[in-house]
Amino acid sequence: MAELPSTPTATFAPIAFRPASAARAAGVSRRTLVGWIRDGKLRAIRPSVRMTLILADDLRAALEAMRGKGTRDA
Repeated sequence: MAELPSTPTATFAPIAFRPASAARAAGVSRRTLVGWIRDGKLRAIRPSVRMTLILADDLRAALEAMRGKGTRDA
């Protein structure tokens, strides 16, 4: 039976972020990110009342769309 290596050789990117982590990844404040969600610029999923998730692909797409408009907060 083969053994697993003691140190991982692959790194994994997150599939989804909590709002604070998504804000850090985007380089903006949590308040700005929540504003984007409220304004419909960023899609968020609410699997429960106490949890909000932002899919990494949705964050990437929103940032690319905002960069195309020449602003991060608009």
